[in-house]
Amino acid sequence: MKILIVEDDIVQRAFLNTICKKIKGVEVVSFDCMDDCIFEIAVTEESVIVITDIIMPKKTGVSLIINLQRFNNVKGLIIISGAEIELLNTLFSMALNIGIPFVKQHHKPIATSVVKKTLTEMMFAINFSTKFKEVVSEKYCKNTLSAFLMDNNFQPYFQPKICTKTLEVKGLEILSRLHINNRVCEPNNFKEELKSYNLITEYTYQILSKGISLLNSYNIRNIQLSINTECSCLQQPNFHIRIKEIIEKHNFPAEKLTLELTESKSNISINLMANSIELRLMGIQLSVDNFGMGKSGLNEILNIPFKELKINQKLVNDFLITPKSYHVIKAMVSMAKSLELVTVAEGVETFEQAIKLELLGVDLFQGYLFGKPVPIYELETVFEEVSKMKEKYYTAKA
Repeated sequence: MKILIVEDDIVQRAFLNTICKKIKGVEVVSFDCMDDCIFEIAVTEESVIVITDIIMPKKTGVSLIINLQRFNNVKGLIIISGAEIELLNTLFSMALNIGIPFVKQHHKPIATSVVKKTLTEMMFAINFSTKFKEVVSEKYCKNTLSAFLMDNNFQPYFQPKICTKTLEVKGLEILSRLHINNRVCEPNNFKEELKSYNLITEYTYQILSKGISLLNSYNIRNIQLSINTECSCLQQPNFHIRIKEIIEKHNFPAEKLTLELTESKSNISINLMANSIELRLMGIQLSVDNFGMGKSGLNEILNIPFKELKINQKLVNDFLITPKSYHVIKAMVSMAKSLELVTVAEGVETFEQAIKLELLGVDLFQGYLFGKPVPIYELETVFEEVSKMKEKYYTAKA
């Protein structure tokens, strides 16, 4: 792997060069202009991480990032600059949108430990991602996915939702993994195909039914259960009837179920609104997932009877770095309270994030800090780890 440094300031360039050369297994090359870096990327076949400033004398870092989309070997980008944080945030989004897999941003001045930590984490993520794709990167046809559904290859996994006030597990979200040929595939390997082949509704019924059945078998009761549900599922006229049949079959209380509506496109139809009303009349709660990103927004809030609002992981990741993200989350929480909606923060990974989100008034945490998605037989361990975490959290809070 190569690390390419683009920095016109000779002192900063030497600083970054020294840090990067201490990392094993990488070749480090530094440049004082964009064009030389682009040429180096073009002539190398190795994976590349680019570290760049954006304030440069001849061309800005913006032009470099635009050019990076031409190359498949650019696996990571680290932006280190003294430019305004709002500009860095926009540049961060631009880099992700052009397809760079891993992007990080830092404001100058930056500590040695931060540079080293960022590089180490990014290299690990790149290597892991590469190995994972080598194992399971295939996309499945309709017949294969139908067979997976018939053969029960999709398995429920569970991730806890944590009360911000008591740090107790208040809910579980059902996620899923595809178990095939002794491998475990995450949803990015099959979810879009399920949607495109109109299999997503049947898949949702299956995962929900399995999830409730497993919780019953492990005697995990009296806990709020949620599941991602595409808006296209609610376009089916009999959707609420099938959901009612599932919860009655497993003797699961309707008021303990939350459907998290998620969709890349906003398409509020008569069927969707009718199903949402029928579900609410049954006692089932509705949540707007990924609020603040993409198409999930005020139109849904105004037209669908939600009781919960989930704050998108991207906003949670950025809100301690970017003032705009912080104020957007603050406004969301304020709006949610006015509308009597429960707020859930997704992607919580650090104590600092959790503490600040609690202070903003968020009701529930969800993220790797408190537990990753796990199969049913690992849930007890997750509950124990959450219980042990209380002392650490309150110490960090103090």
